[in-house]
Amino acid sequence: ELTDDIVLLTYKPREEFIIEHDTSNIVISLWTTSAARIRLLKAMQKVAGKLDCNLLYGDTDSILFSHPKDMECPLQTGPHLGDLAREYAGSEIKEYVGGACKAYALRMENNRNAKTSSVLKVRGITLTSDVCKILHFDTFKESVLKYANGGNEDEEEYELDRGEIMIENHNFIRRNVKDGIVYSTKMRKIFRPIIQKGIISNNLKIVHFGQK
Repeated sequence: ELTDDIVLLTYKPREEFIIEHDTSNIVISLWTTSAARIRLLKAMQKVAGKLDCNLLYGDTDSILFSHPKDMECPLQTGPHLGDLAREYAGSEIKEYVGGACKAYALRMENNRNAKTSSVLKVRGITLTSDVCKILHFDTFKESVLKYANGGNEDEEEYELDRGEIMIENHNFIRRNVKDGIVYSTKMRKIFRPIIQKGIISNNLKIVHFGQK
C-alpha cells in the first residue's frame, strides 16, 4: 500500500497457464541458435588453422583475432544474413588486453583522423563516468599484467593485492518496488582480472564442473 488511495500490486503468471501461440516452435529457435554456434566455431577453426594468425577471444556471437598485415584476412565479411561484420569497421585495433570472460579492453586508431580511442568491457560493473575514472584501459592493463606477473601465489595473498581495483560508486541507482521510489546509494565492488568459476590445473587445462 503506497498511500490511502494507491495500492501497488505485482504478479507473476503461472507457467502452466501461459497459452502457447499456434505458430511458435521451440525446436526452430533451438536449432537456429545451435546453427549460429556452429558457424562461429567454423570461423574460429579457420583462424586457428592459418599460419601466424592468433585467436585472442571468443564470445557467443563474436571472435577477436590477429593476422599479419601482409596477409589477407582469413574471414570474409558481408551485408547479408549469416555474414560476418566488423564491429569497429572504421578503426584499426592497435592493442588488446584480455582478462577473463567478458572482460577485455581495446585501444584503437581511427582510419580517417588517426585519433586514438579505447573500449572497455567488464561484466558485472556498470561503467559510468565516475567508474571510468578509476577503471579504464590503462588501469585494466596494469591489473592484468600485475596478476600475470604474480606467478602461482596463494589465494589469500591475491585477495590483498594481485591486480585488484576497488570500484566505488557514490551515486549507484537502486529502486524500491515496495515503496515505489528510486534512490541513489553507495556501491563498492572489487574488480579482479580473472573469474574464479572454473578449475584450471597446473598444465593450464580447464577441469569440467563436477569432475572428481
